[in-house]
Amino acid sequence: MHPKTIRISGILITFITTLILALSNANFQVLGFADAAEFALLTDIAGIAHAPGFPAYILAGKLFSVLLSIVGIQHLAALVILSAVCLASAAALLYRITEILLHHSFTGLHPLRNAFIATTTALAPVTGTTIWHWSHSVEVYSAQILFVTMVMYGLTLRETGKSKQGIWWTAIGLGLGLSNHHLTMILLLPFAALLWRGGWLIQATGTGKKNKTVKQQWSWKELRRTALIATIVIVVFYGWMSFRASAELPYAFGNPDTLDRLLYHLKGGAWMQNTKSVVKGIIGMRTPYFLRITFEQFFFCGIFLALGIIYLYTSKRHRLWMAITGYFLVLFLYQLRIDQTADTDAYLCTPYFLLYTLLPFGMARVCTWYARAFYFLPVFIIAQAFIHFPKTDLRDFDLSI
Repeated sequence: MHPKTIRISGILITFITTLILALSNANFQVLGFADAAEFALLTDIAGIAHAPGFPAYILAGKLFSVLLSIVGIQHLAALVILSAVCLASAAALLYRITEILLHHSFTGLHPLRNAFIATTTALAPVTGTTIWHWSHSVEVYSAQILFVTMVMYGLTLRETGKSKQGIWWTAIGLGLGLSNHHLTMILLLPFAALLWRGGWLIQATGTGKKNKTVKQQWSWKELRRTALIATIVIVVFYGWMSFRASAELPYAFGNPDTLDRLLYHLKGGAWMQNTKSVVKGIIGMRTPYFLRITFEQFFFCGIFLALGIIYLYTSKRHRLWMAITGYFLVLFLYQLRIDQTADTDAYLCTPYFLLYTLLPFGMARVCTWYARAFYFLPVFIIAQAFIHFPKTDLRDFDLSI
């Protein structure tokens, strides 16, 4: 089978399967938790959401709802499908990232086995409880997973020498992420900069010699171009939000129609009071919960994650695993100290998803030890999906409970 055919097949299988999994236990008629009711209303009227406004999601939700209404799909169902589509798209990008990483790291790996590991890796996130739980919600988090994955894909392309494509993917992902759930993107910036410096991907020489590390030169020209594109995207979405704020909306959180009000909204508005102080003992109370959901998110895949980090450490590719795990730890610790009770785990969706980029190194390592091990990889995913399906099932969600 031709490598391009394998790639297209793997991406399609990943996208369709993720979409099916995300929608298999979704509720298309009942609004459940956190800010779902707010986003359902504000995407319908193209209004102003609570700080920082999430204009990328609000506008995307409005447009997606209008398009699906043509085929008779109601607004709420359209937003649920939008979340699933965003996650499926992120999974397709994760497949491509995995394929590239394996191609440049395990030169003797057959393309079909590469695709097998890439498919398994890309399907793993949705079978974890936290990402699956938020993948069929009327919320911004699936979209943010997609935007963060776009940044990672762009950085991966740039590392392989495809600078132009890498810049566009990275810049647009940054712009959309900063126009959506901007906190998780802001915290990603220093770690993305670590990968931007280059030198974290092993490149095959093609001559049978030992692999060498690609060392991309730091380019201010590329950095300025990336920043310019991202800024344009940000200005477009927040400019649209400010323009909408000047209209007489029936319902809006805040009125960012002036520069001062817009900056206040972007800084988090009144919500920021939850992040300025720490309730005594809250970190100790929240730690067991967050450790548990982290275990449930990775479950059977945790062993491959650990092996992947060990492989990168022993092969002296510290920049990749340190950037990904560093981003996760920062958001993990950030969440431990926040005094909120609604979507407290959802902020971890983006670092959880990026951690899966380390998974294929562990899987490939196991397959080099035992050639037939890759046959068993789908078993772990199927078992994980079967175990976590009831925990993420919203079909009979009852608001009266």
